[in-house]
Amino acid sequence: MSFPIKLAFILSATVLLLTSGVNLANICEPDYLDWTVVEPFLTSKCVICHDDDWAAGGVNMAHPETYTAGDEPLVRLYDADSSPLYTVCVDVPEVSLRGADHTLMLTAEELTLLREWIDTGGYFIGY
Repeated sequence: MSFPIKLAFILSATVLLLTSGVNLANICEPDYLDWTVVEPFLTSKCVICHDDDWAAGGVNMAHPETYTAGDEPLVRLYDADSSPLYTVCVDVPEVSLRGADHTLMLTAEELTLLREWIDTGGYFIGY
């Protein structure tokens, strides 16, 4: 195919997309959430107690690369319902089973974002 024909094809396709009401930004939008979406609220609400210095309950969240590491990872990719990081935020603890009631720490919107982040792969792009 010659250059003028290729150019005409590209221009025609562009005009067709623009006039059909397709939002081009949505075409390139990823189908997952990355770390930059959950990092702000995890850092401000979780790492304050689960950091290098304190690591409440033996859980250190100061280094995101450890979230999926080890025999008992905080995040089980693609499965929020079996990820301790998510379940500790939605399940009311049994008396004296663990420390603070974490169900009050995140907003409903933050819980939704955390669930979606885990269920779509828990990507650490941007970290």
